[in-house]
Amino acid sequence: MRKYLWYCAGILIIVSACAHKAAPLFKDRMKPKIVRVRALNNRQVQLSFSEDIDTLSFDEQSIAMYSDPETLSIVAVYPSLSAAEIVCLTAEQTPVKYHIAGVVYDTAQNKGIIASSFEGSRVPDTVAPYIAKYSQGARTYEFDLQFSEAMDTSLVTYYVLPDHATICEWQNLRSCRIIPQDPNDPFKPEATYYLFIDRGVCDASGNSLRPFITSITPDTAYKPMLLKSEVRVHDTLALTGIAVLKRPDARGIAFIKNGQVSFDVRDQDAYTIEVLSNGYSGSAAVWFDSVNTVRLLPAEKTIDSIIH
Repeated sequence: MRKYLWYCAGILIIVSACAHKAAPLFKDRMKPKIVRVRALNNRQVQLSFSEDIDTLSFDEQSIAMYSDPETLSIVAVYPSLSAAEIVCLTAEQTPVKYHIAGVVYDTAQNKGIIASSFEGSRVPDTVAPYIAKYSQGARTYEFDLQFSEAMDTSLVTYYVLPDHATICEWQNLRSCRIIPQDPNDPFKPEATYYLFIDRGVCDASGNSLRPFITSITPDTAYKPMLLKSEVRVHDTLALTGIAVLKRPDARGIAFIKNGQVSFDVRDQDAYTIEVLSNGYSGSAAVWFDSVNTVRLLPAEKTIDSIIH
C-alpha cells in the first residue's frame, strides 16, 4: 500500500510539472516572397507579397526597377491596403518590360529576395487622393493628416478657423501635421478650431483632394451645444454647399447636407451663418435655441471672400 501511494505521488508530480511547462515557441523562418507585380498607372506600381513585410526597413533604396537600357526612378514607397501590399511611386513609365530586383524583410526579419518583372503603363493616374486618417474632437492639440497616397508637398492651401498662425509640417509624402506657427501661442482650449481644405492639395500626379473639413479642441471637458439651420433657395432645400459661422469673424465651417447645416457652439448668443451653394449665397442671424433658416439668392462669391 505504501509503495502504491509513493507511485501515485510520483505520477502527480510529473503531471504537475508537465502542466506548467510552456509550449515550445514557434519561430517564423519563412522568407517573404513576391507574389504579384502590376502597374496601376504610369506613376504607380503595386508589389504584392506572401506576407506582411517590415515597412520601416523597406524604402526606395531597397528595390530597383530597370529596362534596357535605363533605370526607372522610384520616388517613394508606402503600404497600400495592408503591409503585404506596397505601392511604388515612380517616374513616368513607358510601355516596356521592366525588371525588378531588391531585398525585403518580413516582420520576423526573415530576408527575401525580390526578382520579378512587369509591363510599364501609359495610363495616367486620374484617381483623386483622400484623407485616410485625421485628427478630430476634444483633447487634441494639432491637426494630423494621413493621405491615401503620396502627395505633392510643395502645394498646400488650407484655412484654420478661427484664424490662427499655423504651419504645415510633412513627416513624409503621405503624412503631415498642421500646428501653431509659434510654440508659445498654441491652440486655446476655449475654442474649437476647424481645418478646411478646398482642393488646395494634390497628389504626385496632380489630382486634387476633394474639399475636406475637420475640427479639434484642446478642451478636456468639452460639452458643445448643437446649432442648426436650414438652407433654402426659394422654397427648396439647398442640398449641397458650404456654410461659415461668424461672430463677427469666421469661427467655423461646415458642409451643407440635405439642406441642413450644424455647428458645435459653446454659448447661446447670436451668430451669423453665411452660405455658398452653386452660384447662390446668403446669410442670416441664428441662435442655438431657435428654428433657423438661411435663404439664398443668386450671387457670385468665393469662400475666401466670406472667410476674410
